Amino acid sequence: MSGSPRTTPLVRWWRELNRLGPILTLVLLVVVVIAAPQPPQHDDRIRAQHDRIRLTLDAVPLRLGDWIGEDRPLPPAAVEMLRPNAALSRDYRRIGDPTRLSVSLIHCSDVRDMGSHYPPVCYPAHGWSLRSEPGGEADRLPESWSIADESRRGIPGIRSSLRISMLGEVPVRVYRFSRMVDGLTEVRMTVFNAFILPDGSWRAELESIRDSANRRRVSREGVAQLQLVVPGWPSMESVATAFEAFLDEMPLSVFEALGSAEVGMESFDE
Repeated sequence: MSGSPRTTPLVRWWRELNRLGPILTLVLLVVVVIAAPQPPQHDDRIRAQHDRIRLTLDAVPLRLGDWIGEDRPLPPAAVEMLRPNAALSRDYRRIGDPTRLSVSLIHCSDVRDMGSHYPPVCYPAHGWSLRSEPGGEADRLPESWSIADESRRGIPGIRSSLRISMLGEVPVRVYRFSRMVDGLTEVRMTVFNAFILPDGSWRAELESIRDSANRRRVSREGVAQLQLVVPGWPSMESVATAFEAFLDEMPLSVFEALGSAEVGMESFDE
């Protein structure tokens, strides 16, 4: 007796699989696209913020109140290491006053690039010896200090603060450097250093920035570093007074571009 051959379960399963194949393939592709790690995106808002920071620093006038500035371009080697998104580098003198200072305000899109611009690293790399405050909180620090020594020897420099009228009190770290010229004359320098995070909060140590860099906002938006430098080792009070007077003349737009003008020293959880 003739008739259709009997269809086995295996044959039926194979036919159903062929019928559903295109649909299963599409579902699989969607799952792969969703599950695959996506590269970090600098969206339009981040790019616009970086452009704003760059334009704002470029627009800082040479005349700030009683202070007269002169541009001091960053060395090409520093630009190559830092890869800054924006930079302000100038020498300023005060009218009718012998006070002179240098200001360096650098914004980097990648916080990791700040390591080469950290005072305990960059100045000794150019022949300066790191010293503690005479009669201060620590003995002379070794010239071979490196970032890795922070956990073993402690953070170098002296923790201090500046009071800026538009921002309140902000933390800074103070460093004293010296070097010999011609083996006879000792030249000295004082550096106040701070980091400004994208929420407007200030940090005095690089290690705290690295901790904060694990947070998405800092790693995407970058961080700014402020260095204020004067020759010699004048008293902490006199240097702080001069720096506070100078920063009081800085346009508020600079701090607004870098972050919130309402500064909180601990806005990021430690």
